[in-house]
Amino acid sequence: ALLRGVTSYIGGGYFFPVARYAYPAILPTMLVLNVGWLEITSWLERYLRIPRNFQLVGIISIFILLDLISLYTIYAFFST
Repeated sequence: ALLRGVTSYIGGGYFFPVARYAYPAILPTMLVLNVGWLEITSWLERYLRIPRNFQLVGIISIFILLDLISLYTIYAFFST
């Protein structure tokens, strides 16, 4: 699985890994990311006294912005 992408670098094409390689990593990665966001929000609430509602609106806004940027990059990649 690690060496399958080497041919794409040599041949100049793109390597699109299938989901069976990414699926085992999805759950642990999401768990670590969610625990990190929980720690960040608890730190903001504890030390900076920012209410939880404002934090949630900010985090959701950031994720919506990231979603829009990713949709744009996907469109830009496949439109050429």
